[in-house]
Amino acid sequence: MEETVAKPAPEPSKKASPAVLAVCALVLLFAIGLRIKEALELRAPLVAEATLRGRTFQIEVADTPAKRELGLGERDGLPEGHGMYFPFGASQRWVFWMKGMRFPIDIVWISEGKVVGIEHSVPPPTTFPLDTFRPIEPADAVLELNAGAAREIGLEPGDEVVIRVPENEG
Repeated sequence: MEETVAKPAPEPSKKASPAVLAVCALVLLFAIGLRIKEALELRAPLVAEATLRGRTFQIEVADTPAKRELGLGERDGLPEGHGMYFPFGASQRWVFWMKGMRFPIDIVWISEGKVVGIEHSVPPPTTFPLDTFRPIEPADAVLELNAGAAREIGLEPGDEVVIRVPENEG
């Protein structure tokens, strides 16, 4: 007598419908597009001028969350007479750190166009956890300059800070 072995029936093949594949492709393209946009924003800085005590600095404006997070990190230096400006929508005691920094800076805390505090010659980090820096008074902006620049121009709390964004830049 011949014995037969029962075999399970083959499962029907499950294929994704063209509509599902199209939606997945669109979601993927959208996600890639957002990453490319973010990368381009980091590479195309908004440039402005900051004038303090009669001295004008060329500044990059950290006008997006990605630019604010990176700041001057991962750079080897900052040309003389340059800086980075961090405008915020509200006045608070914003906390800054030196993540990824490779050179010392001055941190100038600004509120309503006036200096409210200065951290002089903050060195790049050498240990973890990272030190954090915050103003004594609430600030609505921060200006980072090369270490020593604030002392060189005699910057003090109460001094006026004028930020000028060229018309064609935004």
